[in-house]
Amino acid sequence: MHIYNDRDYWQLLHQDSSEHSSLRSEIAASWQRSYEYGIAPDMLSPPMCEEGKLQAQPNLDYILDIAQPLCQQMLEYLPDDHAVLLFNHQACVIAVLATEHVRECFEQFGMKVGACLAEDKAGTSAVALGIILGKPIQVVGYEHFAQFGISHGASFAPIRDRSKVVGGVAILGPLEVYDSKILGMAQLASHSISSRIGQQRWSYLVDRYISDGVLAVDEDNRIFYMSTQCHRILKVPEQNTYKIPLADIIDPEKEENQYFWTIIKDNHTVIDESILLSVGDRKELINCNITVSPFDASVSEWSVKIIVIQEMERINRLIRNYSGNSARVSFDDIVGSNPQFLNTLYHAKRSAGTRSNILLLGESGVGKDVIAQSIHNESPRRNGPFIAINCAALPRELIASELFGYEEGAFTGARRGGNLGKFELAHQGTIFLDEIGDMPLDSQAMLLRVIEEKTIVRLGGNKSIPVNVRIIAATNKDLIAEVENNSFRRDLFYRLGVIKIMIPPLRERNEDIAVLSQHFLAMLCRRFNLPKKTLSPEVLYAFQNYNWPGNIRELQNILESAVQWSVSPIISKNQIEQLLPALKPKNPVNIQNIPDPEEPSELKQIKTCLAKYDNNKSKTAKALGISRKTLYKRLDKYGLSSS
Repeated sequence: MHIYNDRDYWQLLHQDSSEHSSLRSEIAASWQRSYEYGIAPDMLSPPMCEEGKLQAQPNLDYILDIAQPLCQQMLEYLPDDHAVLLFNHQACVIAVLATEHVRECFEQFGMKVGACLAEDKAGTSAVALGIILGKPIQVVGYEHFAQFGISHGASFAPIRDRSKVVGGVAILGPLEVYDSKILGMAQLASHSISSRIGQQRWSYLVDRYISDGVLAVDEDNRIFYMSTQCHRILKVPEQNTYKIPLADIIDPEKEENQYFWTIIKDNHTVIDESILLSVGDRKELINCNITVSPFDASVSEWSVKIIVIQEMERINRLIRNYSGNSARVSFDDIVGSNPQFLNTLYHAKRSAGTRSNILLLGESGVGKDVIAQSIHNESPRRNGPFIAINCAALPRELIASELFGYEEGAFTGARRGGNLGKFELAHQGTIFLDEIGDMPLDSQAMLLRVIEEKTIVRLGGNKSIPVNVRIIAATNKDLIAEVENNSFRRDLFYRLGVIKIMIPPLRERNEDIAVLSQHFLAMLCRRFNLPKKTLSPEVLYAFQNYNWPGNIRELQNILESAVQWSVSPIISKNQIEQLLPALKPKNPVNIQNIPDPEEPSELKQIKTCLAKYDNNKSKTAKALGISRKTLYKRLDKYGLSSS
């Protein structure tokens, strides 16, 4: 029988495919694939990985930080002529640990940082097979497909993160002294690295949910770990809870807790499930959100179930912050000096300190939403949420789901996982129900039940969820007439209208029109980054004699259009009449009878325009929105006629 050395036999394998039957099955299959990839057997060194592949793997530095110190320690127990190489998930070398002399030797046949040993790039190797098969493997001498590998032996074991191969450890050494037991050392190294990654992820999980409750239980549902926040949420005294049955803390016999225990016993991953729990010695009901997942520290050192418990109140607060559901206006921001309006503000301020529900009455556009926000910000609930919903803006069939939320599968098209209702989001705060007169009767009955019982039941659900909410409702309808017409529930009317506040229309606040206009103009010019603009006396006079059916909202919208449309610092009556034709009077007004605005402001505007147009009176008059005759009168008035 002829005895071959490794190089000779390697050549024979490439010359005679029938010899492949002598190879291990996984080696032979890899050789076949290598031929199909077109790998050159006489390759003297592996190719370098494609640009960017070393950086393409997330958390590569994180893995290196864990793996390198462990592999450096292991190097002390290996022969001096061996090296430990670390690979990423694409079989690229990311670190070479060896003495300087050994590192130089390995670099001669291309084993350096950046080299790629993927099967489709460099053929059969321990690294390529270990990553493909996801298991430890040893490949020696002639078993390597390419020439660069036949002079050494290699043992590779994959590194895992949450059961996924993220890289691996390879131990390489000269073929003549290579020991088969080295595969065990590679396995030990990868096992230690994978375990450390699992431990780091556990620490990260705890840190990530530090403001929530983190609970871990073993296969027998005994507590493995309980975070400080979890102690607080579940009303458990700060004590050693290790190996205490979870049932001692969350009683499975309580009806409210049975859904929780169904989730735990199913042993399936559950994400963001809203549940009600009965906890503590007093069996307090808490509304919370749970995420449950089995946790595998990559090598099954721990078989535990992770439960993250988040208080719904905290989640709702985050949702409100991101969605902008907050009251931005206070009583200090409200403009007006009309006695009737000031009386409205007085009663609104006084009612803010009470617990009673409030009904705001007034025409459309009078600012009921502004009063509602101000009441909230003046109330003891000012640090809680302010949630507004327009009952007239939603289809009748959606109002109940918006207000009270719904469970998954409650109706066709229901969002997966269900949805929180506005009352849950408003917990510990205020809910503003605008256009309450348009609420359907069936939803009125549900709202009445919430007011009386202080709980809600989501559509499609059967769990009562406690809510602590102050209701401010508003309408432009005559609710007494609606009650008489059986369009609005009488009992709900009395429940909502414990305190009734009437807001006067703008036409009854004539003295406030000038100051409101000035306020809106300043605000709009800031918003659109425009120079300061004012109204001409003719516009102000017309405003004060207009009926304002749309009230303050109409005034603000007209001014917003005028600010962007006008190119002059003074908005003229002609410009306004094009935006609001109803403003044009049937009988022309004598301009001379219109009272002048404050003189210093007018004088400043005239001087600004004169300077801008090089003292051209025609252009100045046009910019100011007045006639040349009126301009000359005002120049004479301020002693500027000679200029």
